[in-house]
Amino acid sequence: MYSTKTAITMSLRDLLNKVDDYTIYSYYLGAFKPGKLMNSPLRNNDKMPSFAIFQTKDGALLFKDHGTGVSGNALKFMKLYKGIQTRNELEKELLRIVKRANPTSSVAAVTR
Repeated sequence: MYSTKTAITMSLRDLLNKVDDYTIYSYYLGAFKPGKLMNSPLRNNDKMPSFAIFQTKDGALLFKDHGTGVSGNALKFMKLYKGIQTRNELEKELLRIVKRANPTSSVAAVTR
């Protein structure tokens, strides 16, 4: 039987505290260098490097797809890359990244 005493529930904020922007981007893109142009992972037909992830003054990593003008933070990138529509889908995807980045983490479930 499922025990609520052993269940660990996490919110979106809790998950974001366990993973940084670089980890989120590299989960999908592999190792990358901020500021360097690459082919856009958001468009299959991108033949010339037109996508970059850059670091802001406060240390956040933002993306810009120069071919479309779309830009944003790591969460927006995840939504676009994976076609995420709901908060629940976003939490589940973040949980996958957290588990991969910290396999020994005690993260067990995400609920709303």
